[in-house]
Amino acid sequence: VWSAASSTGEEAYTAGVFLEEERLSSPGFDYFVLGTDISSRVLEIATEGLYIDRPVQRFRTEQPDLFARHMRGDEDAGWSADPNIRSRIRFRHHNLVKPMANTGRFDVVFLRNVLIYFADSDQQTILSHVRNLLQPDGVLYIGESESLKRIDVDFEQVAPIIYRPLGRAGDLGA
Repeated sequence: VWSAASSTGEEAYTAGVFLEEERLSSPGFDYFVLGTDISSRVLEIATEGLYIDRPVQRFRTEQPDLFARHMRGDEDAGWSADPNIRSRIRFRHHNLVKPMANTGRFDVVFLRNVLIYFADSDQQTILSHVRNLLQPDGVLYIGESESLKRIDVDFEQVAPIIYRPLGRAGDLGA
């Protein structure tokens, strides 16, 4: 999983919690999450992975069982994901307008609520880079206020915020 524009890391750790649940129930399943951002300041916070206040309270309220199983800490010191999850998550600096090297391909890319800050031509460049790093049967998630309809991209919409690459392996010869 790639959490592009991951900011302070909440999305990457949340993905890690859900993926850890799958790993625990499915022998042979494993995962890795990469969070990237252009800001070194937010990446420091993400790497530390210690959270307080609203994001933690929302997770704790909406998913109490998952929270209890996978979060460690307390109200005073803050909360962090279980070490098993943290060991499968990395953060690194990346400018979305540039291609990213040395990553392999991803099954899922979260590119949520960032495209709205770019001109159409830059969005097209970013999505081309994402497409190059996405598995043929992978999935791209964008933000609820975003759409790919105005630009020429190599993705098809399968739900309001969910896209798949055109010409995926399952589509060939169909």
